Amino acid sequence: MVLFSSIRRRGWRFLALALVATHLPASLPQAWASHERPWVADTNQAQPIRSIPLPGTDWNRAVSMKTGAVLVLRDSSAAGERPDLVKIDTGTGQATPVLLSAPGAADRLRAPAIAMASGEGDGLWILFAGTGDRPPHMMLFDPVTFVSRADHALPPEAFTPASRFTDLAIHGDHAYLADEGGAALVALDLVKGTARRFFAGYPSARGHAPLIRNNSPVIDRQGRPETRDLSFLALGKDGAWLYEMTPTGPLYRLSTALLTDPSVTAVELMEGVTAWRGTPTVGGLAIGPDSTLYFTDIANGRLLSFDPGRHPRILFSSPGLVQAGIPAVTNDGQICIPVGNALLQLRLPALP
Repeated sequence: MVLFSSIRRRGWRFLALALVATHLPASLPQAWASHERPWVADTNQAQPIRSIPLPGTDWNRAVSMKTGAVLVLRDSSAAGERPDLVKIDTGTGQATPVLLSAPGAADRLRAPAIAMASGEGDGLWILFAGTGDRPPHMMLFDPVTFVSRADHALPPEAFTPASRFTDLAIHGDHAYLADEGGAALVALDLVKGTARRFFAGYPSARGHAPLIRNNSPVIDRQGRPETRDLSFLALGKDGAWLYEMTPTGPLYRLSTALLTDPSVTAVELMEGVTAWRGTPTVGGLAIGPDSTLYFTDIANGRLLSFDPGRHPRILFSSPGLVQAGIPAVTNDGQICIPVGNALLQLRLPALP
């Protein structure tokens, strides 16, 4: 009531300013980013260990397992293909093809695999796209035998006809999914089998700048600069903080308690989303055991980090990184980055 009285007293000029203010979130992240500390080359750079050849191309995401292995997934966007998965021995660099098994439900493996994550107990979660009348589903695999332990079809409230999932994060009984097609974040209760969609179409889930690869705009099939919506997620080790971003940023942070507590109001939810850091165009996001965030900068061919002290650092530069995907951070201080037909293995510098 005070706001409306103020508008009446000050006239339509104030009203116009108020209306403009409601649309500021879409442009504010870029303005904030201009005042952030610049990315600075660290005096201690990440050191190359080896480049591991992978069979074929389009390897675009990696995940680190508690067994010490790193798994790498190929983009299997063509319907009907079995997922291509390899296991990397980070000690020797040996790459071994992995064949997933689902006794009694082998047909479930024929859907395209689109994301994966390591869960508690070191189980491997893989998210499969929907095919035909079958909805998207998640399967849990044993990290040694790769035999399916569980199968969860996403409930109807988790997706829309426009949904196209691109990333997955797991902690405890909850999974978080990035729905780029629906520009939304999905929280899935694995015990109850229920889901809630958040931020559908909200500025934090929408891309507001064209993708840049190798210092040039990415052009779509219509000849226009390409933009993408919410694509990447990272979850802190204790599951308390979730980070989300579009490929062109910025990075946002929010408490997972806001997503799992049904009593949280819409206002509390919106106020709980914080613009955490502006970024160039990235091909992937990962988080280390110490909550340091890592980005593969495909605009400039760099590996970036943003530690808990909010220091933006350039850890490594290479022209090949303009094709980088989602990296995996190991518990022994390495980062493994899929780059098309190879996996780049680096030793990370110690934090100061």
